[in-house]
Amino acid sequence: MPTLVVIDGFEHGVRSTAGGFYNDTAAGSFDLANARSGTRAFASLDGFENVRYALTALEDCVGVVYFKTDATGASERTIVRGNSGSRSFRIGLDTSRQLFAMIHNGTSEATRQTRSGAVTTNTWYRIDYKFKTNAGGGSTYTIDWQVALGDGAATAQTQATSVEAAGQTISQLRIGEGDGTANTYYDDVAISQTAADYPIGPIKILGYKANSVASHNLDAATSAYFFKDVGGTETFLTSSETTSHLTIADQPIDADTDHIGIRGAISNAAWYAQYGFEDSVDSGTPLAVAAMVTLRQDSAANCAIIAKINANSTESNIYSGDINSATNIYKRQF
Repeated sequence: MPTLVVIDGFEHGVRSTAGGFYNDTAAGSFDLANARSGTRAFASLDGFENVRYALTALEDCVGVVYFKTDATGASERTIVRGNSGSRSFRIGLDTSRQLFAMIHNGTSEATRQTRSGAVTTNTWYRIDYKFKTNAGGGSTYTIDWQVALGDGAATAQTQATSVEAAGQTISQLRIGEGDGTANTYYDDVAISQTAADYPIGPIKILGYKANSVASHNLDAATSAYFFKDVGGTETFLTSSETTSHLTIADQPIDADTDHIGIRGAISNAAWYAQYGFEDSVDSGTPLAVAAMVTLRQDSAANCAIIAKINANSTESNIYSGDINSATNIYKRQF
């Protein structure tokens, strides 16, 4: 089973540097009509819309991404790209709708390998890839990649190679870039930093929402308490209430008109509000579980908070620390 450090099906519907992923333009969208699995895909429609993921300082990056396009573009488009300040690898579509893998060595395009045959429009393809984030000065830098139709068998492509320049480390992975004339959609992204996980192979990523109140551990209302806010009206939470999960079941998760809040400084660290989630509709064994939460602090003062998820009896922190932002920030755990 692969050790995944990122999974993203774009079910959350938001981009944010605080969540560890973001886009470099205000454009781009989360498309409801073209999702491969779940309810959303990321759509790159014009310019350089993309989502990005920070990579840790490890040597290998192994990943999988699904994409489809509706037309031949007037210029090249990027499907997946790893880059440093001046050097990059790229797997993309050329102006004949042929896939290619390319390495830029910091000065020029060092190598390019092209897959024979145009991809079919409005058809999902899967790309598995592996590259070194830092092969070391003078070492051979490579991209291994495979292409499959949907979840079918993959065909290995010719490896792209180049000589590594010293001091160049890939620290960021991008998914998507448009060309202004064709729409391209991306879904079901997974990243590992373990070389032996290549190829990851077929996956699908589904999103689940809170659908029940579990077991709160709350005290009587004092000057500090938990509450639910519905349409601007606050209601104190009791241990027996059964409806507050409805305030945190939004998709996209930046729809925070209704929410759960904490009023004042909670003195008892054992207090918490707890919620159950929808059951999986898939019978397979999950490769990974990720959770995401929207957080905001209305005043300028820091607010210490912990958000946790329990998956298969394993409890992990989504976030633990201070919040001092009056605008939404998004935290997630893999």
